[in-house]
Amino acid sequence: MIKHDSFWQFMKNVKLVLGMNTVVVTTLAIISTYLCIYWNINIDFPLTVITIAVVFPIVFTIWSAYKRREVALSHYGMIKTICRSIYFASRDWIVDEDSKQAQENNEMILSIIKKLLNTTNDMLQADPTNRLDKEKSCYKTIDNLSRAINSFRWRGMAWWEVSRANAHLSKLIAAFENLKHISQYRTPVTLRTYSKLFTYTLPIVYGPYFAIIITEQETHYSYAFAMPLLFSVVLISLANIQTQMENPFDKDGEDDIRINIDKFMKNLN
Repeated sequence: MIKHDSFWQFMKNVKLVLGMNTVVVTTLAIISTYLCIYWNINIDFPLTVITIAVVFPIVFTIWSAYKRREVALSHYGMIKTICRSIYFASRDWIVDEDSKQAQENNEMILSIIKKLLNTTNDMLQADPTNRLDKEKSCYKTIDNLSRAINSFRWRGMAWWEVSRANAHLSKLIAAFENLKHISQYRTPVTLRTYSKLFTYTLPIVYGPYFAIIITEQETHYSYAFAMPLLFSVVLISLANIQTQMENPFDKDGEDDIRINIDKFMKNLN
């Protein structure tokens, strides 16, 4: 038996998959089928068009969006790993530092790491209009982290260990740049436009084909109208899934990447 909370969460997910566009396209497809039956317009369209022109491109874009989400998770995990490594280097690799000074320096590293994660999160979720300002804030925080790593020298850390910390910083910058590009460049717009165009129009255009089920196969009317309903729900649902997965940082879907900075900082120290 489904729990109460789980049921409403399930209904919320169903609403995200279906959406109002499903209702609109389904209604138009049923009207198209009815008019074709009324005016005796029967055309035997090949069903392979649905597979080649619609299903394959949509599935491809869903797979592409899914891969981008997984790559983004990998880069985000890399950023957290490097931040943890840099903090541990500041805390554990410098052994002759005064305890009070060491605590202040470690707290400074923690504050920079927290700000970096916050600014990165803000940049990934920012609108294109103010994305540039968010990027500048991220680069400024990375610059502060670089200066903090360079301060390891006068704090007593061996030069080869400072070099290792700087290598970690280089990997962090690479992961950040990859995350930034994933948030900016998504599935090609032309491919998404093509998929949506045929997804929204084919259930309506196929009205003459659905009418054949009544006129030639002598099937009950309810089955004839069930066909455009089924076609519309399946195709529009696939299109909605692709839309939900297109931006993994907008917090608009259940599959979006959730960046819990407070939890990370709590477990870090």
